[in-house]
Amino acid sequence: DMKFKYKLLSEFGNLDEDIDGVLINSENFGALNLLQSRYKEQVDLAYIDPPFNTGSDFLYKDNYQDSSWLSLMDDRINMTKDLLSHQGSFYLHLDYRADYLGRVLLNNTFKADKFLNNIIWNYGSGGKSDSYFGRKHDSIMVYKKQKNIFNADDVGIERGVAKKNNMKKGVDEDGRKYVSIKSNGKIYKYYEDEKITPNDVWDISHLQQKDPERVSFNTQKPERLMERIVRASSNQKSFVLDFFSGSGSTINTAHKLNRKWIGIEMGEYFESITLFRIKRTLTGVISGISKELEKENNLKKGGFFKYFKLESYEDTLNNLEFKKTKEQKDTLDMYPEAKEDYILNYSLDVESQNSLLNIDTFSTPFNYKLKIATSSVGETKETNIDLIETFNYLLGLVVKRIELLNGYLIVEGQNLKKEKILIIWRDGQSNDELNE
Repeated sequence: DMKFKYKLLSEFGNLDEDIDGVLINSENFGALNLLQSRYKEQVDLAYIDPPFNTGSDFLYKDNYQDSSWLSLMDDRINMTKDLLSHQGSFYLHLDYRADYLGRVLLNNTFKADKFLNNIIWNYGSGGKSDSYFGRKHDSIMVYKKQKNIFNADDVGIERGVAKKNNMKKGVDEDGRKYVSIKSNGKIYKYYEDEKITPNDVWDISHLQQKDPERVSFNTQKPERLMERIVRASSNQKSFVLDFFSGSGSTINTAHKLNRKWIGIEMGEYFESITLFRIKRTLTGVISGISKELEKENNLKKGGFFKYFKLESYEDTLNNLEFKKTKEQKDTLDMYPEAKEDYILNYSLDVESQNSLLNIDTFSTPFNYKLKIATSSVGETKETNIDLIETFNYLLGLVVKRIELLNGYLIVEGQNLKKEKILIIWRDGQSNDELNE
């Protein structure tokens, strides 16, 4: 309940700094807007694996025509650019059905000179055709905002000592294996344990059906793929963003590698797949890259994240309330079939220019409720809304401390300009209960 929630949160002296991640159940346009004040220029890595404009449906909407898809993506990419830090990178994962469109969008937003790579992910599995070459790869386009993080050593691959042509194998005095070749009188040595940076063609297989990492999600990406991206373009404690989270491969990989993460997903599978999977990661379930990281003593275990549902556009419409005059009420009672048109045309009192929106409900912020859709057929129920958290995001507040004390909720923090802010909330109708 509320008292327990704030008692728990009051134990943290640097709340937002201690939180490992944020998972939002929402369509991503509204969620990205919400994040602007709090995370502006804070994200070092954004990776998205959006609908590919395929013309068919998976568990999510994926039958956009080109113009709708371009508009949808352009809006979201532009908002993401504002969230990227000066050293931020943007990875856009597409296949042959939309990669050419993605390149145009990214050139338009980031400019062509900010292009870094077009990575070919060769997954090597899937169906075959008798009429064309097998389609066994996706494209992952990479752009930078200004500079970019690139941790070459962290993603390096051991060279190995395969003997080629006239190369000779050898072992140094310190036991390091190598191959060597003599050219123009000089001997060049290539060591087995030497790391070389991968090129832009990545041979990483798809997940198999019986792989423990696999969840019930057709387009799930393997954590091995995400590991290379996260390691290369972010540091520990960097913010990693994925606003088409899907099965949650990005945020799970980021968490295991000790990055902070932000995930956004609107699908009906949010709780059963996306949320459930990150909870399993925090409880220590070994899957994906966990076993290898654990051997290296590099696996982050446990953690602390928050998740919430964002009010939808439809929820907003369901919660519009208007103060009506007696004449208006009588009219609506007499002609109930005209209700929608009436509210649409007379939602503002034209004569006095006063809004008819009912704001009285804000008088009890700890017990603020809205009608939230519970199904796709329009059923709603009254649900408690966290006004305090909502205002924190709108103000861009980085919360240091939050404490419930004698009927008052004290929120202490700072904005991104490092200005200290103190907010005190009081709920007049709940003081007796809170004092207990």
